[in-house]
Amino acid sequence: MEKAGAYVKKLIINNGTEIDIQKNDIVIFVGTNNAGKSQCLNDINARLKSDVSTIVIKDVEIEKYPCSLRDTFERLGKDTLQENDRHYYSVRTQSFNFYKSSEDNWKTSRFIGDYRDVFIAKLDTENRLI
Repeated sequence: MEKAGAYVKKLIINNGTEIDIQKNDIVIFVGTNNAGKSQCLNDINARLKSDVSTIVIKDVEIEKYPCSLRDTFERLGKDTLQENDRHYYSVRTQSFNFYKSSEDNWKTSRFIGDYRDVFIAKLDTENRLI
């Protein structure tokens, strides 16, 4: 069974360029210094969470895997996941709360929202070198 998650299906650049991406594609940003590579990645990261205005990226289309968030979080295991009396799960390793009632929101929203920080590792320069 596949875990819950998503991938970027299409990038729309502010100049109108559209880039279609297939699941498991590897996308490489190439350019000179100050060409906008890092800004593009930061814009994608911001647009995954919500509909915000960004500098390089106009829009991001996301394809979500047809899997249950609840099942994914339950598979994290007892050391990682704690169920509380307020009907939510707390993912200890990431200081993240998943409310059981938020499954419908996950399925209907065009964004990843707060789950972005669970599914995506954002590396800074120091962590990339380790």
